[in-house]
Amino acid sequence: VAGWILLGVAVPIGPVGFFIADTQRMLGRTAAAMASCQAGLDAALRMKSQPWIARCSLQKARYLHADGQTDDAQSLVDTARRIAKVHRLAPILKECDDLAAVMH
Repeated sequence: VAGWILLGVAVPIGPVGFFIADTQRMLGRTAAAMASCQAGLDAALRMKSQPWIARCSLQKARYLHADGQTDDAQSLVDTARRIAKVHRLAPILKECDDLAAVMH
């Protein structure tokens, strides 16, 4: 499964880009972090994994907000919130609410 971290032979854990983006961002490699984040979102979309689409969208929203792109970030928060409600992903829903609170 291209672009995913695998546990053992065939158990996908999640998109590689999602897992490395935060580290890149902490190291000040913001462009690389955004590219990894987008790669993670693209992988989640290819796999049609709604929970990972929500997680990756929220990660990208945090980066965009930190970079002053609040309108784009809000759209991604809305996407993540919609998915989190449908799939009852309480931790992601709380993260969406927390981020939305600081964006306004």
